[in-house]
Amino acid sequence: AIHDARERVLKHLAIALRDDLIACYRRSVEAGAYQVTPDQIARRSLRNTALAWLLQINDEEGRELALRQFREADNMTDRIGALRALVNSDYEDDRAQVLEQFYERFKEDPQVVEQWFSVQATSDRAGQLPQIQQLLQHEAFDWKNPNKVRSVVGAFAGQNLAAFHSPDGSGYDFLADQVCRLDDSNPQIAARLVTPLTRWKRFAPAHSQRMKTALERIRDKAGLSRDVYEVVHKSLVG
Repeated sequence: AIHDARERVLKHLAIALRDDLIACYRRSVEAGAYQVTPDQIARRSLRNTALAWLLQINDEEGRELALRQFREADNMTDRIGALRALVNSDYEDDRAQVLEQFYERFKEDPQVVEQWFSVQATSDRAGQLPQIQQLLQHEAFDWKNPNKVRSVVGAFAGQNLAAFHSPDGSGYDFLADQVCRLDDSNPQIAARLVTPLTRWKRFAPAHSQRMKTALERIRDKAGLSRDVYEVVHKSLVG
């Protein structure tokens, strides 16, 4: 409900300020070479925020600006900014194309691929549970790499809150499954990933009970590591 209310406010503002956002974007376009200065960093941040808001309302001019920025960006900040804006829009064909192009271009760079995973895992449009399951099957995903695990499982549970807290509890079941799986090979990261479930007391009964049930299932896993047990037990009895 909080997420939906926030989205309504954001879209209302973006519609009302549409022309100002376009003007802000164009005003913030940099001339000359990429620089890491406070002024240029601020301009890039402002420009990418304006772009994200325009894509929230599926503005056609905003779409064209995002595609051009994605193609012509000379730095990762702007390229990721355009990618994120398009991934969070309703332009499904553009989303699929830029995701594929970005991956093909940077697939040899593990850190950039982790950002690529995270952009999808935190997205309302591209980060629903079926898409997250697909990311776990991607050729670049590696269960043995903690950064890859965090960029998908951690990003989904920690930042994609509306999808993770789906009323049917599927997000909680998913995280419990992954924690149990990782507990056998990397209990330290499993213990860190379980954190979103430990906040179960902060939520309304319909959610908190499902979160608690997921924690209990983890607690009852045969051979549960001490790392995970301590986190789960403390949450359940605290």
